[in-house]
Amino acid sequence: MPRRAGVRTHRHTARRLRVTPSPPGPPDRDPGAPHKPNVPAASDANASGADEAYDGRERRADGPDANGVAADAELARRYAGHLALLRRVSTQLPHTATPAEVAAVMVDALAEAYGAAWVALYRANPDGTFSRTTLHGRGADVAATHGGPPSRVAGPAVTSLYFAPDAPVARSATAAPGAREPGAPHADDAAAVVLGAELVAPVDDASGRLGWFAVGPRLAADAAAEAPAYDEADRRFLALLSHFAAPRIAHADLAAAYRHASLMDDVTGVGNRRAFEERLEEELARSNRSGQPVALILCELRDFDDYAARHGGAARDRTLRAVAAAATQSVRRSDSVFRHGSARIALVLTNTDAAGARIAADRISRSVAMLAPPDAAEPIACSLGIGALRGVHKPLSLATLALYKKADEALHRAMRG
Repeated sequence: MPRRAGVRTHRHTARRLRVTPSPPGPPDRDPGAPHKPNVPAASDANASGADEAYDGRERRADGPDANGVAADAELARRYAGHLALLRRVSTQLPHTATPAEVAAVMVDALAEAYGAAWVALYRANPDGTFSRTTLHGRGADVAATHGGPPSRVAGPAVTSLYFAPDAPVARSATAAPGAREPGAPHADDAAAVVLGAELVAPVDDASGRLGWFAVGPRLAADAAAEAPAYDEADRRFLALLSHFAAPRIAHADLAAAYRHASLMDDVTGVGNRRAFEERLEEELARSNRSGQPVALILCELRDFDDYAARHGGAARDRTLRAVAAAATQSVRRSDSVFRHGSARIALVLTNTDAAGARIAADRISRSVAMLAPPDAAEPIACSLGIGALRGVHKPLSLATLALYKKADEALHRAMRG
């Protein structure tokens, strides 16, 4: 048979339909008799037992096995939701995020995942205690749980509260199954440390304990219903998020420390020139929005180069620190002090007009004049210039220059007089 183009032919293109014959009957039956299945006759009791066995199989399929499948499906759904939440959190955290921004994103994610009344992040203090830095929750929900988490907890009690969901609790060989060794970490200790907390997890990295998360009770979907309790999957997710958060919080802390160091003057401990420019622009922007005045004071130490030549560099630095401290104590906490030159201190006064700036300048002048050894090897004199702006000034760059020029001109007039 000729082969047609484009058509693949096979030697066996058709196969016979093979029918499986019925199993043969017993050898002693009549070949001419019709075939009947070789099934033994059953009594009514046996028939009912078979029915019950079949019904039992049906019940087992609908019972534990089906419940296990449903539980596995629900657990898989929760894990998928947790992973999606982690992916979203990772996209919400830029590399330039501050520690407060990282904490807020993590706490919000936990509150969303658990539906908790509150979620808090505690950060370590230098004295070994932990302070609550971030809290997520509505006021009524927080107050309903024993008044909410404390703002500060002691370090030793919290430091011993390291329990991972995977780590077994230490028990003795003779201990009862539900008992645990005294002092062994356990999830129930969370409520003893943080009143109202039901889940806790430490935030650790290679440098030590950065803090820990605390989760309050879960909120019920219906006021008449009871909120579901936390289970092992919830504890594992909290531990996972803690491990996820630790390097990000540490990176944000390190970046914040570097930024703080880049804005500080090494000699005086106050802000440097870069910090001054940023703060002055921020205050002018706030003044544009609120209409409140902003004042600037420039304090120049007279003949300070000669003073440094006579007494040396150590005495110069010591005197600069004393002058910066005196200026800081002469103004309010809301005001800012900066070193703006080799012998110049700048002060940005919020919500202060020219008259208020003159009062502050007089206090600064008297404080500097009262410096004595060892802060000052000899009496120090200073000249001050004042500038103030009120109202809307745009653009901010020109407003900053205008305010600084006004104070600088006043300072030069004072130095000449």
